[in-house]
Amino acid sequence: MAERKPVFELHIRPLFRLLDREHMILNSNLDLWDYDAVKRKSDVILIKVKGTGDTTMPTKDTGGAWPLEWVSLFDRWIQGGFRRLSLGTAGDLQLTDLEIGQFDLFCTTDVPATKGDDSVAWFESESIPGAAMTAYRLYVLPGEDLCTPPSTVVRRCRERFRGPIPEQGVTVIDAAGTHIVKPVLK
Repeated sequence: MAERKPVFELHIRPLFRLLDREHMILNSNLDLWDYDAVKRKSDVILIKVKGTGDTTMPTKDTGGAWPLEWVSLFDRWIQGGFRRLSLGTAGDLQLTDLEIGQFDLFCTTDVPATKGDDSVAWFESESIPGAAMTAYRLYVLPGEDLCTPPSTVVRRCRERFRGPIPEQGVTVIDAAGTHIVKPVLK
């Protein structure tokens, strides 16, 4: 089985520490956590992390050079076409109250059909700054060998978590926008 192509949100963004991000925003106005910015400057970043230019980044006093595996991963991401996650479109969103304080968040979503049936979708929780709440993004990762002609298959996603649930419900972010899902008692 061939290696999967790296994906920005899963493999590349975690390589950049908060210290790296803050340093580059301050000194170069480059946000290393922003997909478009990293893609646009990928050739310069690769030169810096390889240590082939005038300076190696990160510098010794800020953690030192990247291990060769990290440099190789970043280069594979570039060679693989700058893959990133996309948002799915949630259908049939449901929030079920299983028992006091335990909930299941469900939906269906279309994912690209592949010969290996290896496209996946999942909810990823994230804190919303300043709102003291959690939202759930619906991500889709296409598999490697897309069917020709392109088609989709339906996947069911589930996230189980413990409450409390805010009175207004749970926030789900997908390709169609933001949805508030209220619990249904089981």
